Amino acid sequence: MIACAGITHKEADVKTLEEARFESEDAAAELKESLDLDGCVILQTCNRVEVYGSGVDDPEILREAVHPKAWVKTGREAVEHLFRVACGLESMMVGETEILRQVKEAYDRAAELGTLDPVLKTVFRRAISLGKRARTETAISEGAVSIGSAAVELAERVLGDLSDKTVLVVGAGEMGKTVTKALADRGVSGILVANRTYERAVKLAKELGGKAVRFDELVDHLAEADVVVSATAAPHPVITVDQVEEALSKREKEGKLLIVDIANPRDVEEGVGDLPGVVVKTIDDLREIARENLERRRSEIPKVERMIEEELDKVEKDLRRIERRALLGQIAEALDRLKQKELERALNRLRATKDPETVLKDFAEAYTKRLISALLPAVEDMPEDTARELAERIAHRA
Repeated sequence: MIACAGITHKEADVKTLEEARFESEDAAAELKESLDLDGCVILQTCNRVEVYGSGVDDPEILREAVHPKAWVKTGREAVEHLFRVACGLESMMVGETEILRQVKEAYDRAAELGTLDPVLKTVFRRAISLGKRARTETAISEGAVSIGSAAVELAERVLGDLSDKTVLVVGAGEMGKTVTKALADRGVSGILVANRTYERAVKLAKELGGKAVRFDELVDHLAEADVVVSATAAPHPVITVDQVEEALSKREKEGKLLIVDIANPRDVEEGVGDLPGVVVKTIDDLREIARENLERRRSEIPKVERMIEEELDKVEKDLRRIERRALLGQIAEALDRLKQKELERALNRLRATKDPETVLKDFAEAYTKRLISALLPAVEDMPEDTARELAERIAHRA
C-alpha cells in the first residue's frame, strides 16, 4: 500500500516543523531499511516535512517517523495529496512554482539513494508532469507570490518603500535567488548577497544586479543593512545573538533592523528578536500575505482539482498494472519452484531408465497435478463468474 505522513504550515509553526525535519541526507534510505518499505521519498521544504512510502503495512509507522502531530494518508488520498502539493494547491502561497522544483529534487534524491520502487516512480512522475500542466493550462500560478517575494512584501509592510534601503540577502540558493529577484523587480538598488561559498554570491549578484559580500564579514554587513532576509540551508543558526549585538554596536543608522527568516531550520538564533532595535519575522508572519494570495487564485483552484481527479483515475490504472505484474512475478516464482522439484525427480529417473518417453509423460502429469493442487484453493474461493472467466481464458490459450 502507498501511504504518506506529514506535517505542514497548516498544522504547525516553524518550531514544530524544525522538530520534524530529517537531518540526514540519506534519511529516505535509512527509513526504507528500518521500516521495511518497498520505496521511500522524503519531501522537505521550509513549510512541510512529508514521507511517502510504498509497501506500507501499517501507516502509523510513518507518523512515528515524522512527528506525533503528523497526519497520515493512504491509497488514493495519499496520491491526491502529492498531486495537490505538486500543483501548488497545498502551498502557503497557492500556485507558487518553487514547490514543483522541490518535488522534483525529492524524486531525484530518492533515485540517487535507490529508494524508488515502480509505485513511487510512477506516482512522482505523474505528479511532476501534472504540476507542469496545471501551471501552463490554468492561471493558478499567474502573478503568484513565492515565499521569497512574500518575504520582501512583508518587509515593505514593516518599513515602507525599500528602494532606498540596504537589503542583505543571506543565502544564494534557490530561495535566496527568489528574494534577490523580487528585490530587483521592486527597484531596490542596495542589494547585498552573502553566501558561505563566495563564488555563488558573486554569480547571483551579477545575475540580478546586487553586490556580493563575504560571509565571514557578516557582522559588518548586518550593521550596514536596513533589512536582512535569511534563506540558507544551514542546519544551525547563521545569525546569532552575539553577531547582532556586535553589529548593533557598530551601527550608524537610525531606525530598527528588520530580519526576515524564511529558512527551515531557522537561520536566526532565538533571542535575536529580544534585542533592542531589532525586529525578527518568520514564516509564521507570512500568513496574511498567503491569505490574500489565495483570494486572487481561488477561481483557478476548481480547474486544477478537475485535472487532479482525471490524473488520479489514470494513475490508479497504472498502479493496478504494477500490482498485477508483481503478483504474476510471485506466481511465476512459485510455479518455477514446483517445476524444479518435478524436474529433479524426472532427471534422476532418466539417468536410471532406458524409457525417456515414459519419464517425460510422468513429469508432465505430475507437474500438472501440482499446478492444480496449488491453484485449487484460490479458485474455490473465487466468485463463480470470476472462476468461470479464468477457466475460459486458460482453455482459449491452451
